[in-house]
Amino acid sequence: MDGEPKLPSALERTACDFCGNPKSQRFNFDLGAERFLRVCTSQECDEQFSLSRLSFCAKEGRVPMEIIQEAIPSFLDVKREWTVVRGSGDVEKGWRIARNWKVSPEYGMLSSLRGEPWYRIPLIKNDKARLCLISELKLHNEDALAADVWGMLTDLLPAKSDEPTDEFLENYSSKAWALTEITDEKLKELRL
Repeated sequence: MDGEPKLPSALERTACDFCGNPKSQRFNFDLGAERFLRVCTSQECDEQFSLSRLSFCAKEGRVPMEIIQEAIPSFLDVKREWTVVRGSGDVEKGWRIARNWKVSPEYGMLSSLRGEPWYRIPLIKNDKARLCLISELKLHNEDALAADVWGMLTDLLPAKSDEPTDEFLENYSSKAWALTEITDEKLKELRL
C-alpha cells in the first residue's frame, strides 16, 4: 500500500470535469467551496457547464441571478450599497452584490439554508462574504427600491410549500415556519 501513488484530492485535481483537459478553472457552487466543477476553455465544455449550473440550481432549489436580472436589473446594481445586520446584531453598511456574480456561481444564485423556505442573497464587503435573507435586506433597506420592485422580487421567488420539511424541523421549531417578517435574529431565537 505504501508504494501506491496517492490520488489527488478533489481540490487538488486540475482536469476539466467534462473533457479531461489537464488545464481548467475551478468554479465553486457554495460560499464554503464544498461543491465545484472544473471547466476548460472549450466552448462545448463551457456550454455543458452552463447547463450543469442550471441543473444544479433546479435540483438544489436555488434561484439563478439571471432570472432577477431579466425582471429587475436595478436590484443587481453592483454600485448599490446595502445595510445588513451582522450575526452579533450590529448594523453594518457598505455590503454589495459581487461584481463577478455572472462568472462565479457561488455569488450568482439565491439559496436557502437548513431547509428554510426563505431565500438568501450573497453579499460581499472587502474580503468578507455573507448570505443575507431577502426579507432582512428589505427590512433594513426598504427605501433602496420602490415597494412594487420589492414585490416583484418576492413574486420571482418560488413560494414555500404548505408543510415544513424534516430538515427545517431539525433546525427550528415549527412556529418559525409561520414567520412573516423573517430575520436571522428571530430565527436564532427560535432555534432548537
